[in-house]
Amino acid sequence: MQKFNDQKYRHPHHQKLHLYKRKNSENWWALFYHKGKAYRTSTKTKHQSDAETFAADWWLEKQIAIKAGVVEEIQKNLPTVKNASILVQQEYRKLVAKGKRSQQYLDGVIKVTGKHILPFFEKVPVQDVDAVLWKAFQKNIEDLSRSTKHQIRNALSLCMNAAVDEGWIKTKPTFKIESESNKDKKGRVWFSVDEQPILLQALEDNIEKHKHTPHRNGSIELRDYVLFILYSGLRVGETNNVKFADIEIKQPEDTLIPNILIKNIQGKRGTGMCRADRKLIPVYKSILERVNPKDLQQPIFQYHHDRMFTKVLEGCGLKFDTQGRKRDFISLRHTYISNKILERVPHYDIAANCRTSVDMIQKHYARFLQPELMDSINQKEDKEIKERIEDMVDKQIELDKTKAELIANIKEYAKLANLSPKEVAELIK
Repeated sequence: MQKFNDQKYRHPHHQKLHLYKRKNSENWWALFYHKGKAYRTSTKTKHQSDAETFAADWWLEKQIAIKAGVVEEIQKNLPTVKNASILVQQEYRKLVAKGKRSQQYLDGVIKVTGKHILPFFEKVPVQDVDAVLWKAFQKNIEDLSRSTKHQIRNALSLCMNAAVDEGWIKTKPTFKIESESNKDKKGRVWFSVDEQPILLQALEDNIEKHKHTPHRNGSIELRDYVLFILYSGLRVGETNNVKFADIEIKQPEDTLIPNILIKNIQGKRGTGMCRADRKLIPVYKSILERVNPKDLQQPIFQYHHDRMFTKVLEGCGLKFDTQGRKRDFISLRHTYISNKILERVPHYDIAANCRTSVDMIQKHYARFLQPELMDSINQKEDKEIKERIEDMVDKQIELDKTKAELIANIKEYAKLANLSPKEVAELIK
């Protein structure tokens, strides 16, 4: 075998492949360049012949990978997306323990990362992740739903944020979902103001329909479940986690008007609270009476009867909105938020009560309710004008009544005084 004294040489059979030794290391390293990038790995042996054999096999594997367009981590000791995902999971486990994030949210991140992100990005160095690579990756997920794509993007963004925090990269790349702006021109799916009474009546009719069947209790629980979300704006997952101990009804001494507070809400945003509409108070009291819980740590709802809800919506013609989009339990939260916007509650207060951001309220709700808001822009003035007109009518009626009584008294006086009709007319005049 040919001897080399400089500790670096070209492989005998692959001229673009180099073998060399690092300082303070007995093992040989393999190296080659592709499009200006250096790719290297340790052969894990100090024997030159074994190193050449290992390097040749490694070189062929990487050439096949490059020609096939498969992105791999061929650079040694560079932090990868997998390394970043481990940091994310460690950080979020701490947040879950502190109650700042929910276990459900963490489970979702882990599931999306393992199922969609790591099969493609596992060995990719974080410094190589950019908008171009993200665009190429989207071809693998083009058949998934838009919401799933958003979950994947958010999970990958968490990994890149962790890489920034560790100093592995300077800035997080931007990940855009193709045609996102065109798909976001319809707003959230909700029940309009005119449709809400129809929905509530359909739920009552469903109870009557199952009055003498084994599904009676289920139909009642479905109605209460719908009203609970409709009057609180909780997410479906948050509603499922609410316990009787989390509900508190307060009646301030100064106003004597009761308020209902939902505490310890466990959802994707961690733990929060919500001040629900007062309409929820009789609903909650009826649930208490119906369930009669022995343990206040018991969840309020055992089931949410999604199949029955679908049948109710289909029966009353509300399963789809005017744009052909399906409605479900999530639409109830969207309805609560939309109602608050139409009531002109400040966006910050809505966002705080619903544990979301003002940007979400404005981007996905408020801007789609402009026609309804414009219709009510003079609502206060119109109400004042209507009240003044009604007041004037009432006064006119009262005046006419007084005038009629006065004329009757004059005629009675005229009879007693034996006045002529002409004298009576003069008095009335």
